[in-house]
Amino acid sequence: MGGGREVDVNKKLWIVLAVYPIFGQSSGSNGVYGGYVGSSRWFDSVRQSAANMALLRSLGGSGGRQAVPAGYAEIAGMVTFTQKNPFPKGRLPDLRIVCADQRADSVSRGPFIAQTAEGPPSFYTILKRGQTYHFYWMYSFGSKELFGTWTVPANARQQLRLVVSVDPKGAGRIQSER
Repeated sequence: MGGGREVDVNKKLWIVLAVYPIFGQSSGSNGVYGGYVGSSRWFDSVRQSAANMALLRSLGGSGGRQAVPAGYAEIAGMVTFTQKNPFPKGRLPDLRIVCADQRADSVSRGPFIAQTAEGPPSFYTILKRGQTYHFYWMYSFGSKELFGTWTVPANARQQLRLVVSVDPKGAGRIQSER
């Protein structure tokens, strides 16, 4: 009889351990939007997604944990709205980020924008220091609209938070937080 109870306890422990990170990341005090986006823990977490690991590989990252290549900065982007979300049904179009100098950085980024009811939409990407990037909204049927340009400071820290402030027409103002 004792063996059956031990199995149940182990199953419960496994469930708690599997689900705990989800709750830890979404609670108000330490969750995704409780000051969490752009924290070192957030960067460690999002860096491990398959899409972001593929981006690291395409930029020449190496090592078992896919280190960020020298000369690049990790970006935690947050999208805010000057009035209200201007997009149909409140859904942001796909985001594309392209370096102005394709010889310096030819990798086009298409970061996933996480949208929840808990806070502003956010995304992760990696950009090369000292380079200028064009930010585009990608619409259905392949059309795209340049909505902002931003230059990564040459002396940027390893990890930066960007705020993309979107106006009622969908145009954006991009600036890094200090």
